[in-house]
Amino acid sequence: MTPARTFAAWLAALSDEERAALGRRHAVSAAEGGAVVRTGDGRIVPIPPLLTPEGMSLAERTAMEADAHALVAALVRLTRWLMSDPGAADRARLFHSFAPFEAEALATWREAEFLATARVDYLIDIDGRHRALEVNATIPAMQGYSDIIAESFLRTVGPAHGMDQAAIAALCDENGRNTDDLLASLLEHYRRLGGTAAQPSIAIVHRAGDAQQGELMHYAKRWGELGCPAVLATPDDAHSDGEGHLRIQGRRHDLIYRHVFARRLDPGSAFARACLAPRRHFILNPIASHLEVKGLLGHLSPAGRSDGDADAAKLGLDDRERAAIARALPWTRLLARGATLGPAGEPIADLPKVVAGEGDRFVLKRSWDYGGRSVFLGAHHDAAAAERAGVVMEAGRPLGWAELVAAAVDDPRDAWVAQDLIAFRPERHLVAGQDGVTWRDLYVDRSIYTSLGVAARPSGGACRAAPGKIVNILGGGGLAPLVRDEVLAKLLARR
Repeated sequence: MTPARTFAAWLAALSDEERAALGRRHAVSAAEGGAVVRTGDGRIVPIPPLLTPEGMSLAERTAMEADAHALVAALVRLTRWLMSDPGAADRARLFHSFAPFEAEALATWREAEFLATARVDYLIDIDGRHRALEVNATIPAMQGYSDIIAESFLRTVGPAHGMDQAAIAALCDENGRNTDDLLASLLEHYRRLGGTAAQPSIAIVHRAGDAQQGELMHYAKRWGELGCPAVLATPDDAHSDGEGHLRIQGRRHDLIYRHVFARRLDPGSAFARACLAPRRHFILNPIASHLEVKGLLGHLSPAGRSDGDADAAKLGLDDRERAAIARALPWTRLLARGATLGPAGEPIADLPKVVAGEGDRFVLKRSWDYGGRSVFLGAHHDAAAAERAGVVMEAGRPLGWAELVAAAVDDPRDAWVAQDLIAFRPERHLVAGQDGVTWRDLYVDRSIYTSLGVAARPSGGACRAAPGKIVNILGGGGLAPLVRDEVLAKLLARR
């Protein structure tokens, strides 16, 4: 039995009152630590923390990070091809829906070959394989949230296992912190760019009213504790000093951590213009919108096949990248009329026809979107999904699955991708709240962080849980403590 399952069995053996008390303490601790989001109307809402942890062995963690690194590196190689003359037609299709400033920022695409942080979102299928659904390279959030939830978990349950505060603190350190990993990567990139300050000051630039402000405050606090003073600022706080330097809140900072989407920037603002020269202004991450376009995965997927030599050679992929694609990337294709090979290698004469007629096998995703708003599962295309499809496609009415496929293949606004439906099962988890705890069957994903261009590589991740297969932490699920197996084993040994 894994440490996580052993812990769940211990938890289930407690009385209802004991579990409820633990859950309340965990929920309060997590919220006070910053595991909250700001809603569009300004309310501060706690992220529900799970009291049942997700364990991860060293081997699992190492394998998923290595594949994440290889997949992001493969996207960089693909971008080089897209930006060449042979890739012009595909480039136009894939980046057609970019906002004007995102399109302008494509001129800096080479800067995104160096990333302080990137996140790959995995599902673990019924065979135990990690399967990469998408890549985030602009503001790959949840590093801080995951740290807050994991530390809250250890500090809440540690005393119940006879641990004192010093022992719990040691376990928190051993479990690792995404926030520390992120800082290490930022500092190494800062020095790569020529920065010389031993403990550089950092400005975290985010949009006004950022939903993730609790996490950003956690970064600033932790980085300050580690010797790098950090402040939160918005693009409106940034101004040029007339000498080509960017001042934020009236002062020059050594390093800027960009936590705002390019699409949200005023193209004429001082901060937006500085983002077009990220090296000069020590801005990390540089704008990397193109790496997040889901249609790029449709170009990588064929190169992972045993007969994909020509595709791999065209993109310049190496053996490590091809192996990661074959191992971790589900079958993915751009939704376009014509022949292709299906998920099992079967010949398909017309992809849209098969996707429309065999919806139970496929997921449909808009290529350039976020938050799961334009993700549709054919096997679960009920009335609510049809209503959402009508809104996404601006149809003025609900769209059934076949109608959605027909609209998507001819969508003039953006490309769409079809992806193999990953078979994975819900897990029994205990959701904690300030009123107690609730057992729920939840679908859990694994988000793993990586970097490009420096030796500092993250070693952690985050686990979201939700009642539906399109995972969203505020949809009735929450964020699970991601605890290393060796740490959880030491906790259990103190019972």
